[in-house]
Parts: sequence; structure tokens; C-alpha cells
Amino acid sequence: MFRTERENFRKLNSALEVERGRSKAASERDTETIIELRTALEMEREQQQHFYKQQSAAVMHQKMLGEGMGAIEERPEGCHCYDCSRAPT
Repeated sequence: MFRTERENFRKLNSALEVERGRSKAASERDTETIIELRTALEMEREQQQHFYKQQSAAVMHQKMLGEGMGAIEERPEGCHCYDCSRAPT
């Protein structure tokens, strides 16, 4: 009887170790997925902000042209993208 209990205990421990490993692997995959989703969301937000800044600068440019102030291009405040970095500050 003692042997049977010991064998059952060993099997249970073995099964628990396997389950812990599986759970840890699933947790790591979930963590990686969350990081990827957050990164994608942050990139999308940056692109959206850049788009709105460009639209705002274009509207400002059109207003200035409409008011006879000439072609004035401004870099949207806080934008550091390649296209805006070429514009005069």
C-alpha cells in the first residue's frame, strides 16, 4: 500500500510539473502577444497623431495662403518624422 501511494504521489508530482511547464509557456506567449498588441497600438496612435498634425499644418498653410501671407510651411509642433524634419522650423 505504501508503494502504491508513493507511486501515485510521484505520478501526481510529474503531472503537476508538466502542467506548470505548459502553463508557463502559455503565459510567456500571452505576454509576448500583449507586448506586440501594445506596440502596434502605440504605432497606430503615433501615425494618427502625425496624420492630424499634417492635416492641421495643411489647413494652417491654406489659411495663410488665403490671407495673402505667401507660402509658409511649418513643422507641426512635437513631430519628429522624416517628412516634417525636412520642413523649416
